[in-house]
Amino acid sequence: MKNYLLQFKSSAFNGSLTLFGRILLPNILISIITSIFAAVLVLPLIAKGLGMSMIDMQGKNQALFKNIMESIKDGESPASAFVSNLGEPNVLLIFTGAIISIIIGCWHLYLLFKLNDSEVRTGDNGTLSALKNSFSSKIFSLLGLVFIMYLLIVVGFALSVILVIFIIKGLGVIGGIIGFFLFLFLVALTLRFSIAPAAMIHGNMSISDSIGYSWHNITLRRSFLLLLISIVFMIISVIATGLLTMLVYLIVPKGDNMFLFITSRVISGAIAAVFSAYMYAAISAIYFKFSTDDDGEIQEEEIQEHLIN
Repeated sequence: MKNYLLQFKSSAFNGSLTLFGRILLPNILISIITSIFAAVLVLPLIAKGLGMSMIDMQGKNQALFKNIMESIKDGESPASAFVSNLGEPNVLLIFTGAIISIIIGCWHLYLLFKLNDSEVRTGDNGTLSALKNSFSSKIFSLLGLVFIMYLLIVVGFALSVILVIFIIKGLGVIGGIIGFFLFLFLVALTLRFSIAPAAMIHGNMSISDSIGYSWHNITLRRSFLLLLISIVFMIISVIATGLLTMLVYLIVPKGDNMFLFITSRVISGAIAAVFSAYMYAAISAIYFKFSTDDDGEIQEEEIQEHLIN
């Protein structure tokens, strides 16, 4: 742990790259495992709640989307298009599927941070050990934290949208520019909560302490820096996905649409998994950079090195 902490406190970016290299493959395996759980437990409930089989789901989704867009264009209620295509939905089944999906999402989040925690503290990046350590009541605390974070974000965005609409109505184009920068400010503000889940799992903190820790350490200047880095990574991800997909389209013979569809989805999924792994490694690195975990051990080592030199 000492070596990781020295790296994180010296340069969170360099430390995050070291951690990323160690957890990339286990991270991808964990994402596949949780995706399978979600597909097996959630999709059948959603499909049944919508009155269709799993096989019919893909085709009906396309027709439903088209009809909903047409109903909106004609000034009709999207709900009527939904009911006419699928019938009356079973709200209980859909709600149950959504709850299970959220729990699996929190389990996935807990798993990934537990993997990082195990690697940083003990050098163990095993997928099986992460899975063993992931079955904890802390998942429900994480669920509460995620709910509060999303609630704050949704309320904040709703208020900002209302404010932006009033500004645009009053100032026209200038109001639109002001609204755009206001939106960026709000996104940066929400990023001040970004390391709260890491604080809860790595630091074993309560919900309020996790939020306070993140808000205190991710200042507005740091949150704008995180926003800029996120935008750069998103652009790189989109360009990489586009170039690789274009290359596949050039190589594969025309007419093999199913292969092209599957290949493009695999490419976009793989790139998303790589960037997701780095994102979680970076969040863990930022947490440990500001944490006091084993600071005494680091200071003792620095004193010994100073005495030797």
